[in-house]
Amino acid sequence: MMAYSQSAQKTTAVKKRIIASSAYSNTVLVDSYIHYYSSTVRGSVHTNERSYFDLFLNSDIEPQSIFCDSTVNYQLVPGRGMAWFMNKSYKYSTKPMTDGFVIKDIGSTKSTRSITYNSYNKPTLINFADTDAIAGATNVYNRVLFYNSNGKLIQDSDYHILYATPHTKKLYSYDAKGNDTLCNIYIFDGTSWEHTSIINKTFDSRNRLISTLKLYSINGVFSNTRLDSFMYRGIDSIFNRHSVYDWISDSSKWKKGEQETMLFNSSKLTDTLIYQYGPALDTLHRKITYYDTTDKLIKAIKYFKHLGANTYASLPFRENYFYFQTYGQTSVSNINPDIIIKISPNPSKGTMHINTGNSLFNSIIITDIQGRIVYSKSAPATNGTILHTQLPAGNYVLSLYNQDVRIASQKLVIE
Repeated sequence: MMAYSQSAQKTTAVKKRIIASSAYSNTVLVDSYIHYYSSTVRGSVHTNERSYFDLFLNSDIEPQSIFCDSTVNYQLVPGRGMAWFMNKSYKYSTKPMTDGFVIKDIGSTKSTRSITYNSYNKPTLINFADTDAIAGATNVYNRVLFYNSNGKLIQDSDYHILYATPHTKKLYSYDAKGNDTLCNIYIFDGTSWEHTSIINKTFDSRNRLISTLKLYSINGVFSNTRLDSFMYRGIDSIFNRHSVYDWISDSSKWKKGEQETMLFNSSKLTDTLIYQYGPALDTLHRKITYYDTTDKLIKAIKYFKHLGANTYASLPFRENYFYFQTYGQTSVSNINPDIIIKISPNPSKGTMHINTGNSLFNSIIITDIQGRIVYSKSAPATNGTILHTQLPAGNYVLSLYNQDVRIASQKLVIE
């Protein structure tokens, strides 16, 4: 989803991170994301609409903006209601940067992705593998990115490992101010590279994007097919009008087919997008973004159908809501139900092995059934450790912590 809303100001008084989002269609809940965290240092104060939608590196070269440990997606299933649909677990480097993730969904497909960064924290290699557990098919490809001496991306290409062939590549050029003014796109047809499209961008003196021209190759001849035009008000960094033109070859003219107009209130805490479409630019709907007046974070986005005569429906046909929590060193427990502690043996005589898969922790605390701490130990940030205790026989609770936040607990029996 594109970011059309005016950015809110960051707050420094309180740290908040998104923990859930939900989407409604005609007042019916159809989609929901739940984000789980295990560290106080993860999660950022989100300041624009783009931050609220998971990027997951599907098309963007930057890591997803929600730095959580896992995201569970629920969707409306006919006859079943809201059901688990997909779980995405993230892996982080010591920077911390997203260096990979694992996707599991109801289609028995397991997708993994690993990311390699250069010394400037730019991703240079993204490896993607998608395995269908039923059919046994595997789709694996590498995405390779190259940068110039100024850290600007100059080539983005795919390589299909299974067939040992290149797939696509994009070549970028920049002006003296560092704006990406040209992108040439190629597809490998099995023997050679085919030049399929060109994207030209134009910027104003403030380095704001004012036009994007897309040209597609038709039988080896590049034809004007779409022109995106952006207009700004004063020194605003967010566009106030976005117009889309289609090239009419018969008359050799551009014809406007879409238009989006942004309206802001005086405090810029609420904005409205008016969407128009068609030859007569008929108004289809408007989108209103609602902010929390204290934290200045987006709390809801609602879409209303246009009824004619500059009137709109009273009930939205689409709604998005976002939910946050305060976090920091004094945060309460953020236990992730997807993190499972494996203690072996359990029951134990005092020596045991602890494993949590890919989840990291840096301290271990054992409490008795009255909740009193009977054992504590600092541990390296690892997913496995050997623990030696001299506790009397009985029932206990073993909890793992990461940066002073409890991430998981498991019953422990000492014989």
